[in-house]
Amino acid sequence: MDDIYRERVSLFLDCWEYRFGLRTLGGAYIRHLLLFTDSYLVDVETGEASEVPGRAHGGLGRWAAYRSSGGLLSYIATYIFWRIIEEGIKRAFKIRERSTAEEIREIRSMLGENASVGEFIEAAKNVLAKSGLKKVRIGSIYRYMDLENIRVDVDRHKSTITLRFTADGKKRKLIANCEPAELSELEQRIKSLLPVSLG
Repeated sequence: MDDIYRERVSLFLDCWEYRFGLRTLGGAYIRHLLLFTDSYLVDVETGEASEVPGRAHGGLGRWAAYRSSGGLLSYIATYIFWRIIEEGIKRAFKIRERSTAEEIREIRSMLGENASVGEFIEAAKNVLAKSGLKKVRIGSIYRYMDLENIRVDVDRHKSTITLRFTADGKKRKLIANCEPAELSELEQRIKSLLPVSLG
């Protein structure tokens, strides 16, 4: 395991993977940080859950609106009402919600060009702790040659990259929200690191 902590990170993605079970109280997306090194794909799992891939904006309002029984007007009214309640609670208790993009920028600013997996995990723990996240740990480690059925799909409309693969007999599907200008470069970098056909 110490060897993994010394591996240099070539690329990392802030991703979300859907999980169904007791831990997510039915089903939710769990946040992962995927670290690409020269030989390994290191899956760093966090304790953050969301009902959509990426932190939900207006989580309480969106949750209530989805469960409203009326039509479009009922959806909008419910969303607005609960969103106001949520904002009031945040202001009353001085809860500061940071975006995932802000967190990733802060992690990048803390690391040098040749950061190791260990340095990345420590930086991620420090940054994500500010948002109340305590769980940041290595979930899985995959050698690139052990990955099968690799697919990298880019949705330019939603600005997402979806990475699908099979490892140890288990199918994985991770979704990364990206800046539109970075999509093409990220797609090519991922495909250059993974044993995936470019054709």
